[in-house]
Amino acid sequence: MGYFFVKILLLKAFNNIYIMIFPILLSFVFYPNSKFKNQKMISMFVNKRKSIKIITALIFGILFPSTMYGEIVTTSFGSVDNIDEDPEVIPDTEIPIYEDLPLIEGGVERIDFTGEEVFEPDTNDRAAIEWRPIEESFKNYQFNAEAVGGPVATSFYDLITRVETIIEPQFLQLPESIPELLVVEPYTGLLAGTITAESVIGSDDRVIVDNSIYPWRTIVKLYITAADSSTWIGSGVIIDAFHILTAGHCAYLPDNGGWASNIEIVPGMDSADNPSDPYGHAWVTGMRSYTGWTVSQSSEHDWALLTLDRNVGAYTGWMGRITADSSSSIYTDMMNVAGYPSDLSSGNRLYMDSDSGDGATANNHYYWADTAPGMSGGPVWRYDAGNRYIMTVHAYGRGGTASNFGTRLNNDKYDRIFTWLSADSAPTDKADLIDMGSGSDSVTTGTWTAGITTVTLTNGIRNQGTASSGNYYVHYYASTNNFISTSDYYIGTSTVESTGAFETDSATFTGTLPDIPAGVYFIGWIIDNDDDVDEFDETNNVVVYASQRTISGAPPPSGYVELTVRDSVTLSAIASAYVTVKDDTDTVIDTGWTDGSGFYNVTRLDIGLHTIDVSKVGYYDQQKLDYINFVGDDDYLTFNMVPMPPDNGYIEVNVKDSVTSTGIVSAYVQVTNMSSGLVIDTGNTNGAGFYNITGLYIGWYEVAISKGGYTPQAKQDYINWNGDADSLSFDLVPYPPNSGYIEVQVNDSITHSPISNTFVECFYSINNTLFVSGFTNSSGFFSITSLSKELWYTINVSKPHYYNQTQQDYINWNGDADSLIFNLLPYFPNSGYIEVQVNDSITHNPISNAFVECFYSINNTLLISGFTDSSGFFVITNLAIELWFTVNVSKPGHYNQTQQDYINWNGDADSLIFDLVPYPPNSGYIEVQVNDSIT
Repeated sequence: MGYFFVKILLLKAFNNIYIMIFPILLSFVFYPNSKFKNQKMISMFVNKRKSIKIITALIFGILFPSTMYGEIVTTSFGSVDNIDEDPEVIPDTEIPIYEDLPLIEGGVERIDFTGEEVFEPDTNDRAAIEWRPIEESFKNYQFNAEAVGGPVATSFYDLITRVETIIEPQFLQLPESIPELLVVEPYTGLLAGTITAESVIGSDDRVIVDNSIYPWRTIVKLYITAADSSTWIGSGVIIDAFHILTAGHCAYLPDNGGWASNIEIVPGMDSADNPSDPYGHAWVTGMRSYTGWTVSQSSEHDWALLTLDRNVGAYTGWMGRITADSSSSIYTDMMNVAGYPSDLSSGNRLYMDSDSGDGATANNHYYWADTAPGMSGGPVWRYDAGNRYIMTVHAYGRGGTASNFGTRLNNDKYDRIFTWLSADSAPTDKADLIDMGSGSDSVTTGTWTAGITTVTLTNGIRNQGTASSGNYYVHYYASTNNFISTSDYYIGTSTVESTGAFETDSATFTGTLPDIPAGVYFIGWIIDNDDDVDEFDETNNVVVYASQRTISGAPPPSGYVELTVRDSVTLSAIASAYVTVKDDTDTVIDTGWTDGSGFYNVTRLDIGLHTIDVSKVGYYDQQKLDYINFVGDDDYLTFNMVPMPPDNGYIEVNVKDSVTSTGIVSAYVQVTNMSSGLVIDTGNTNGAGFYNITGLYIGWYEVAISKGGYTPQAKQDYINWNGDADSLSFDLVPYPPNSGYIEVQVNDSITHSPISNTFVECFYSINNTLFVSGFTNSSGFFSITSLSKELWYTINVSKPHYYNQTQQDYINWNGDADSLIFNLLPYFPNSGYIEVQVNDSITHNPISNAFVECFYSINNTLLISGFTDSSGFFVITNLAIELWFTVNVSKPGHYNQTQQDYINWNGDADSLIFDLVPYPPNSGYIEVQVNDSIT
């Protein structure tokens, strides 16, 4: 058993050596004069692929019976041309995939990112973020084998809404057989530049220096932020005005949360240039790939299309595209690959290589050109008759021992690009103005003197947007801090500027430094401070110059005016008169008060016209003009102030609603002189809630304000001097809804004393519904509250021994307070009565002419008798109090009825109802009495 295992181990080791050596030997046989023999092999053993790598590979092949790996590897593979000669390789059109093999990342040591702090700057500062090559995002990744024609449904991710949509293809995949080449022609773009052929000059690792040259400006660097906030770099290529072709793992990162959270693209980036991003940047708004990548992570479908927020490709141009049958010679001919490798220039410069292809399968393309981490997503293209045609998206390396490969634009993917491009609407182009930096900015040197120094401020401007800016201005400022804003000291404005897309401009201001206080200042400017330009980014227009400037204050002017202020009647000096001085721009430049001699000196006046106002309580204001004719001019002005009459004080009253703050119309104003207690003025506010109380002498006054629906208010004010002008504001608080009330007072109409325990009822007049009821207190008082405005109410008052009374009242507004007085008339003696109503007990109709008799119950003496009227009604009046009365009712054809009633007090009003039962039919009878006529 041990012998058998050793034998298998040795066979496997020698087989691995055979796999590595055989392609090299084969190349000498079939390509004796090829570049591969003369350059690639020499480079492998002399320059790049050092002998130590070959020896190490041989040792690993002997010791470890496993397949060799590269940057991102499935299995070692030499060339698709010799598949049949390798007994370990499945004879198929696809590269064999071994899913049980670990990932080896091209000799790059694996980095453990666990627990590492992620720095997230407030703005998109690329230099402040650690960007890693996208290839390192593969952690425990295995290639998943997938047959041709696997999942090709579109997975579309909208970066704006963060919603993924799966779209099944509307056509069947065509067989991998194309009778002729299919091409999309390239477009060199709107920008000028020289076109050169791709070739290797010197070593294989040549830097593309002039990134303004087509097609290098069509190749972009990707700054990728994954869903887990990790940051990566990759490559891509522009294929029309606003789309980028790249690797699927640059858009969908399986080990980092799936779809990237955002991607910034920079065309033709080169850190050796200034600026390093000559064509600006763009942001990705949508991403598409196959579910073969987003679900299965198959290397056969590792590709993606990115949609941009601007038409940068219209300026850079784009390469064409080409596809052919996998057996076509275009996949073994000379090809080119370019991208941003992280092992050279930290991934900040564009590198390319040219070499021969190594064949193709249905979905992948293999080639001998050099690649490194960071180049994933870059284009693989052919140069044919002066045109460039993209064949493949670079995706994988294989450790330097086998050809690198990428995702081929086969017939399906070639056609799918047309579908994807047509599904998007073109974005709106905008300008994006930025400062070009210290190399293009200049500021007058030395110390500046406010009002004297002529300063020149110049700044370079670049439009990194995709539309012309139109006209705009640059505003320049001096600031005490390094945050420039419009609240800083304004220096001046440039002439009108206009900058085309990806063009530069220079703005300048030259003028006398304004009157700025002395100090040390930051100098800065704001581009398009007026927002005349619609930009992609409105936050990158503020610039601070690198060094500060010292500003000296301007020497003070020497003109002055001496003022004297007197009383026009007594000619005595007026102390503490207030002086205000304005210059010819109506700006206040000085204020102050006269001294005890009525004197004030206005100094430091510039040449020009000045307005001087003097005011003093108790006097009318005065104004005079004075012109300073020359430096040091000294003028003299005298103000004779006219005193106001003694009754010239006034109070301006403003009345508002405390809730709405609107003026209250027709509020009642009452003014009382608090010394005499006399009301001296009344009136109502106007439409603005204003009322002016005039003719006031010095003294205290009370101002009372009232308005229906509001709580009254009163304030006091003192008139200090003649002409004193005061103002009072009243914010009246409105009563709450249903706050009206009626105060009811009930008195005896003869004695005028209050009647307690009087029954009070309040009805809604509109429908006679009872609202509230109760009894008066010992003072004969009862309050009806919570009444709604704009309604009538009926109040009924009743008390034994008194006649009832009824009154009505209208509540005008919330809080309306009304008062009703009821003077009840007492009943006279023997004023009790009984109302008798007689009805038929069956028909309930009133019975007229029913005979009613009323007897004193105590002795059965008849008091009164009579007949009911047509309504069956009869009233028995003049009944004495505290007696029982018997009432008997009879009617032919009905049984008689009798009831009793007690009269409690004078005026007691009782009611008795008699429902007489009719006799049954044939119930009449005759009583016969027979007597002797003599005896």
